[in-house]
Amino acid sequence: MYIYIKQQGKVLKNIIENRKKFFELVVNQFKEVKVDSIIVVGSGSSYNAIMASKHFLQKILGIEVKIHFPYSFNCYEQVFSNNSLIIGISQTGSSTETVNALIKARGKGAHTLAITAYKDAYLAEVADKTLILACGDENSEFKTKGYTSTILTLLLIALEVGLSEQKISKDKYDEYIQELLRITDTYDKLIDKAIDWYTLNKNEFLEMDNTTVIGVGPNYGTALEASIKLIETNYFMSSSYELEEYLHGPNMALGDRSYIFYLLGEGKYHKKMEKLYKYTKNLTDYVYVIRNGENIGDRRSFSFNFTEYEDFSPLQYIVPFQILCYNRAEDLNFDLSKVRYPDFQCHMAIRK
Repeated sequence: MYIYIKQQGKVLKNIIENRKKFFELVVNQFKEVKVDSIIVVGSGSSYNAIMASKHFLQKILGIEVKIHFPYSFNCYEQVFSNNSLIIGISQTGSSTETVNALIKARGKGAHTLAITAYKDAYLAEVADKTLILACGDENSEFKTKGYTSTILTLLLIALEVGLSEQKISKDKYDEYIQELLRITDTYDKLIDKAIDWYTLNKNEFLEMDNTTVIGVGPNYGTALEASIKLIETNYFMSSSYELEEYLHGPNMALGDRSYIFYLLGEGKYHKKMEKLYKYTKNLTDYVYVIRNGENIGDRRSFSFNFTEYEDFSPLQYIVPFQILCYNRAEDLNFDLSKVRYPDFQCHMAIRK
């Protein structure tokens, strides 16, 4: 897992530098279909990556983007137009219900796109077009570079299609690409900083038995991903909330042993989250914040020169949690090379 965390900067830079070759297929599909809406289906980290990039897709392309869990899509969703593009995302390309979602969509006359890391995956066989997720092999159950690669892939679909269809100026496109490239150059320092942060708070982190992660907008996707990674790698329950939703009930569970993490980015919500962050510090000592800017002298605060482009910030904000998950599991001697319940996926037919 740590090897793949360390690879992220180079992997993402490669995707950006080869974007014209990688995304030509999608640009052409948008031209052919005249896409008027996008429905994206995926599970786990794929779903979280969609949540992290949805807003940018809508902003650049100016069309509606909906997200569905594959099983719910297959059982309940009925309405989409012949010009809808149904995108199924599965890094392995073997998620049963994501495969079934594209089969259903094609059967109803919609256009389909598979995003998977493997060109011979079952998901690719059932889609009109397949975009290869250029993250390389990730032989770990706990996806890290695949997660950030999926976010970047969706961001670049917006930019490449947006430029092709003149929904974004060349100057703005170049500005966005330069910022994405700058972000890829920060990973080594970001990972080192995350290791230092973990070390400073190690004793407290080892005592955790439940966590809450709060994010907004694109970083609600980060909150979802942080929680699922904590559950997968460290075997305790973690919950994730959008800021406003946390204020309407979940806050009642706060106690002096609550561990709570805030993703304090640069969005409109900044002041409101800062206010909540300060309030909860009066109720529990175990309040942590991931924030942009200089160190504020609090060891529980993770401060870094994050991007000020809110739509791109999930590419960076997840890294402290990736390190937390890996290091804590290692320190507790959890064997991440083994699946905890090896017969579970087969029993529930999760993969083809």
